Amino acid sequence: MSENKPIETVDGHSTASANLDLYLLLARLLFQNGASASRIIDSVAQLRRYLRDYDVNVSLAYESITITRENGEILETKVGKRRSVAMLNVRVLQGISKLLKAMREDKYSVEEIRTHLKVITENEALNGPWWWAVIAFCIAAVGFGLLNGADNVALLAVIPAALLLAYIRHKFSKLKFHFHAALLLSTLISTLVAAGIVTFLPTNTAMVAIIAILLPLVPGFPLVTGGIDVFCNYNSIGVGRFTFAIMNIWVLTISLVLPLMLFPHDFSNIAVVTYHNVCYGVIRDGIVAGAASLALSIMFKAPKKLWIWFFVGGFIARAVRTYLVLGWHINMPFGAFCGAVAVAFCAYFMSKKERLPASTLAMICVLPMIPGYLMMNGFDNLAVMLNSPTMIPYEFFIHTIQLLLNAIYIVAALITGVIFPLMIVQRRLPKI
Repeated sequence: MSENKPIETVDGHSTASANLDLYLLLARLLFQNGASASRIIDSVAQLRRYLRDYDVNVSLAYESITITRENGEILETKVGKRRSVAMLNVRVLQGISKLLKAMREDKYSVEEIRTHLKVITENEALNGPWWWAVIAFCIAAVGFGLLNGADNVALLAVIPAALLLAYIRHKFSKLKFHFHAALLLSTLISTLVAAGIVTFLPTNTAMVAIIAILLPLVPGFPLVTGGIDVFCNYNSIGVGRFTFAIMNIWVLTISLVLPLMLFPHDFSNIAVVTYHNVCYGVIRDGIVAGAASLALSIMFKAPKKLWIWFFVGGFIARAVRTYLVLGWHINMPFGAFCGAVAVAFCAYFMSKKERLPASTLAMICVLPMIPGYLMMNGFDNLAVMLNSPTMIPYEFFIHTIQLLLNAIYIVAALITGVIFPLMIVQRRLPKI
């Protein structure tokens, strides 16, 4: 038990309950806005030290947060439920970091801290108008399409379908629709529109055009954050994030399969991405990945002054991977690992200026390298195998396993490429 006594009082009474409520509020806000388990626990511990309170334990599960305050032999516990799906919000995470830093210099009461937290999370005007996110989603979809080999003609289907998808999701969010039901309906409508348009276009990349509008929705951040949580031994919340991500990918796969069944068009003809030379490939992929990373940062509500960083970081990560794959003929997972390492070191120095973990800055930059195309192709093949009335060829089965294993390998390479460099330079486990 800590020897320090709580210094806060409200109307002359003990503030044990008020402090517990504040710890729970802080933990819930961090979790709802995409923070990793280690960051949530460390932030609550920092607030406890500031309040000079008794020892506090934080127990995290994907559906609930439990705060226990140890006062000698007395244990005071409060449990909070997850109120909505956890989505990354860079502005909120940065605002909470700045508040915790300001508490080292200024004196705040419990109510003042609570007020500051509410101002940080409820000021929607700082997120920009809703159509910013719609346009950003379209840019990200176009970027993912180009990175996966879509030709210019196929983009004529990607752009309107992506705009429609982002607009429908925005309307569903205002109606407080069930998350996965909204995801299924919005993606299904948009993929049907994309498939309908692409059947009339002279393109060799019809399949890429349909998948491209879904790739910005591939839950790269829950996959990466879940990997960090499991690596730091917070298995309950890490496995929960993995499960949420897999469920999202499965919903996206369902939205992909139906248009392929309804439209009498050969979607299997996919052109191979070729470059005139290595330099052109590096610059082209870097610019496209930088634009996609910038668009994702807008979707994740990053402050405007960080937008240029996300473009540069996305450029660096993808350019390194493309150079190693094309110039040195290195396999794609190792190339992705090297790109993640490069941007992680850059993010470390950038984080010195901004109150934001280097791992958060790096993760958004590597998201354009998340193998969403491989994942969805693998799940699509699984759906074909499950619904086939005849025996599936052995080669088809092996190809499906290769797709999924390669996707897992690349995700693991990206997580490792961000975690280990930051562990070396920061001498501690990274936090998001």
